[in-house]
Amino acid sequence: MLRVGCVQLVGFGAMPGALAALMAQGALPEMSIVEAEALALLSALAEGELDCVIGWLDESIASQLDLDLFSIEPLWSGRMQVFASTEHPLARRRRVAAADLTGEPWVVPRQGSRTYAAFQRVFLNNGLAAPRPRVTCTSVHTCVHIVAAGGFVSIGPEQLVASYRSRLPIRALRGDELDTGRTQLSFFTPKAGARFAPAVRLKEALRARGDDWA
Repeated sequence: MLRVGCVQLVGFGAMPGALAALMAQGALPEMSIVEAEALALLSALAEGELDCVIGWLDESIASQLDLDLFSIEPLWSGRMQVFASTEHPLARRRRVAAADLTGEPWVVPRQGSRTYAAFQRVFLNNGLAAPRPRVTCTSVHTCVHIVAAGGFVSIGPEQLVASYRSRLPIRALRGDELDTGRTQLSFFTPKAGARFAPAVRLKEALRARGDDWA
């Protein structure tokens, strides 16, 4: 049994293709997958409740966990994007400033998540206080559908926006002030379990699915 923790983005990005490839090779172990925020998953990994985690590594993680407990290998990096419905007035602008978003109704994941931190950073990086979100939601997928229905603005990983924009009327807003920088997605195992064969095979299968991430 391989006990895997992953952030939501991996569950609809690279993970399905990686599992299909392992099954085709006859190398797919019995597996359980838990989706949650990176901090909760890494805490579970530290307690021995998971064998590996695919999650974000940023300053919020580094400040709350002892990273020396883990073997950490980078997989990919990505950016956050502010997005709105294609019918939203801001979606037609060539450049949107952070100040333009202070009065908008926001729907974002709950406080404490990486996405909520990115939402705050859009404003703090530009010397502004973040507005109070009109709606908070645990699922990034629900956030996207709320935005597509019109009126709301949200923020999420660029892969999330790319995955939905061909099916739903959403568009990433443009503007230098909306860039919150790149964040690294990494593969974590306990140092003592870094060579656990099922985890190693999963890691390599995920790396081979890089096209599903970009």
